[in-house]
Amino acid sequence: MEKYGYKTKKSITDKVKKYESAEAITIARNNRKDYKIQFDGVTNNFNAYFLGLMLTDGYIQDNNKFGIDLTDEDCIAFISKVTGKEYKTYEPTSLGQKPRYRLVFSDNLSL
Repeated sequence: MEKYGYKTKKSITDKVKKYESAEAITIARNNRKDYKIQFDGVTNNFNAYFLGLMLTDGYIQDNNKFGIDLTDEDCIAFISKVTGKEYKTYEPTSLGQKPRYRLVFSDNLSL
């Protein structure tokens, strides 16, 4: 910005938009990201549903385990059925709480 006498990044972006294509702007924006998300493995409805659940309600347990913990048994039972992984039930520890259902996945087949 200083080199060309502009006060803000927006001033530069406005000039670029005027003379460059939208594709060049998208490429430049993506080059600044420090992460990359690929959805190549999302090839069916279950994969998309599972990814959405893990993004919103999932957690990472350690380097090779991740899980999901919900009060919705129907949801956990569905994932359990599709993945062939058994879920565990955790009874409430105080009045007014609902039971919790948990699935933990790992690259270790003994879990």
